Amino acid sequence: MKLVTIILLLCVHSADSANREGKKGEVVFCDANDELKLDTSAGELVTWKFNGNDLPSGVTHPDASTKKDLKIATLAAANTGLYKATYNPNTVKKFTIIVNNSIQLFWAFSETCTAATPCNVKVGGSIKLDGDTGVTWHFKAPNSDEIEIKDDKPNDPPKFTTNKKELGLFDLQKPQSGKYTAKKTGSNDKEFPVAVREPVTSATVKEKKRSCTDVTLVCEVTGDAKSFTWNKDNTKINGATEKEHTITNAAGSNGEYVCKAKDYFDAEKGSADFTYTYAAPQTVSDVSITKEGRRLTCVATGTVKRFEWQMEDGTTVSAQHGTVDDDVKSQLKLTLTAKGNFVCKAIGCDDKAVMSKVFVVAATTEDQTNHGGVDEDDKRDNTGLAPPTTTSKGLPGRGPQGASTSVALLLISVLVELYVMML
Repeated sequence: MKLVTIILLLCVHSADSANREGKKGEVVFCDANDELKLDTSAGELVTWKFNGNDLPSGVTHPDASTKKDLKIATLAAANTGLYKATYNPNTVKKFTIIVNNSIQLFWAFSETCTAATPCNVKVGGSIKLDGDTGVTWHFKAPNSDEIEIKDDKPNDPPKFTTNKKELGLFDLQKPQSGKYTAKKTGSNDKEFPVAVREPVTSATVKEKKRSCTDVTLVCEVTGDAKSFTWNKDNTKINGATEKEHTITNAAGSNGEYVCKAKDYFDAEKGSADFTYTYAAPQTVSDVSITKEGRRLTCVATGTVKRFEWQMEDGTTVSAQHGTVDDDVKSQLKLTLTAKGNFVCKAIGCDDKAVMSKVFVVAATTEDQTNHGGVDEDDKRDNTGLAPPTTTSKGLPGRGPQGASTSVALLLISVLVELYVMML
């Protein structure tokens, strides 16, 4: 796999400041504590904006009468952004300044990246990608088409140095994660995979599920975690390095559990103590089926050892009906043409099975075409017999038997009226 180089802008402290001069329509990379000058070469009053707002503190104008140029004596990370000068009255000149602001020994460093190991940048951070003179720059987000990066909109910050040799972006956000490529005719492409990551700001332990023998704890984090460790009663648990941690559902596992999440910038956050107390498995009862979209879910009270799906006649659910979710065995994903009478069986820790009532999924030609089937919760009892169809007032419905009853009643009514008239 071809190795490429990306330069991350981890700004640095420099003992000797340098004078930097912005270039209109280009990006300029500076060190913290450098001195910066932006010159519009205009002969009339200039209005300046920084990232669409007023200029940051520390800005002076050597020519106060026109403000045609701008000077910052000591640059800092807060000075990173887009500077726009407007005059004449609709002429606009744009300058992008990206400032390093790190305590590292060098103002930037190189990191070897591959498609499998992207370079990680904090949300709101900056990057400097070094290509070659005369390249075109392209970007491809995951599951999206590749696009060429351009400065073709009035409010776009300048992104390139002279001849597009380098690409500079600031205030990076999650959607800007992906593969950046420098292309040039006759040369190999240079690829720069970039992942924009959130620092981890919090971690919390929660109980995800409890089975007959195990309990699964999950470490929920705010931000992007790279790795996890777990402690029990202030002692590190060897081998526990995943987001989820499984413990034995027994009194011997009682204790205080803590997860620690480390982000991609080596900062670590620990959770508060989570107290696990053993509770004996509960007997299974009240098994029922619910439906959302094309997914049936078996719901049971108590501790379930396993779920099984079958048809009303006792046969196993086939592929033409649907598939059981690999991760959540209590869920059955129906096919678009699925129809039939479904039953869920919940087996408890005592190996006793409790059946749900029959759940009917009915399909017509129209429903299969437009919706893949219409379901109906058939309120059958455990004998498998359905109650009579009734209207909202409890009267016989319009099924075949209901229709026959209505005709008979009408005929009797007519005969009674004729009899009365004859009298």
